[in-house]
Amino acid sequence: MGLNRTRLIANLLVASTFVLLALAPMVMPAGYDFVHHSISESAAQLTPKAWVGRSGLALFGIVALFAARHLWRRERTTAAALIAFGLAMTTSAIWSHRPWLVELPYDAAEDMVHSAAAQISGLAISLAMIARIISRLASRLHPDWLDWAALATVFGGSAGFGLFPAIGGLIQRAMFATVLLWLWQELDKSSRRSQ
Repeated sequence: MGLNRTRLIANLLVASTFVLLALAPMVMPAGYDFVHHSISESAAQLTPKAWVGRSGLALFGIVALFAARHLWRRERTTAAALIAFGLAMTTSAIWSHRPWLVELPYDAAEDMVHSAAAQISGLAISLAMIARIISRLASRLHPDWLDWAALATVFGGSAGFGLFPAIGGLIQRAMFATVLLWLWQELDKSSRRSQ
């Protein structure tokens, strides 16, 4: 049996998000360093070609909302946290980070909204993962290794930003990739149940 519609949409959304977020640093002006600069800085206000990074952030939010839709019936707490994460990611795409190019003007209020949305997204995805692990344990199922790896990456990455700012961009990219993989796994499992 071929891919069902949910799997097809999930695969397209996740692949498109990966491609856009991977492409974003490559189209940035000279001086952008993906090891140091954050994903948000590749989507920053008035930065040339920032639409690539913004599109990746927005699609990331859509992936989370799509996953929440498919988890809603059986995992309400996880789904609710994913809704918060998806809305926060989409908000962080709409209201952008201040530019890393210091000569560019920026809107401080927009940067503040972006930062708040980024903080909310980190908290929400952590809660979604914790809720999923607790749900699996309560159902006498073993959490997948990716549940633990994604949660460890989110907590470790959050700490790593402050401890190792010189490689903050690389840490964030590892965290985003792991979270996106975790969301894809949840969508894949959901689609298999519906076949």
